[in-house]
Amino acid sequence: MADLRIDLDGLESADVQLGRVERAFEHSDSIAAGVADLVGHSGLAGKLSEFSNAWDLHREDMLTGVRAVRQTVRKIHDEFAAVDRELASNLNGDGS
Repeated sequence: MADLRIDLDGLESADVQLGRVERAFEHSDSIAAGVADLVGHSGLAGKLSEFSNAWDLHREDMLTGVRAVRQTVRKIHDEFAAVDRELASNLNGDGS
């Protein structure tokens, strides 16, 4: 029978890293929107505003995706950790 190996530490690390990405997206305000008012050319200001609006939409989509992946990683970690504890308990004779 083949061994099943799950890297729980790796899943925890992925959760932490995804949390950092999530916070970065949450707290990244659009710099381009503020800069658009400062440039001297109306055409450039318009392009910066367009970029800013598009980025806000894409950033929100990416944030939604990161949150979904993070939630899935957490669930996988928690489920495998629970199974591991149960198997260990049964092997040690502590289980019911």
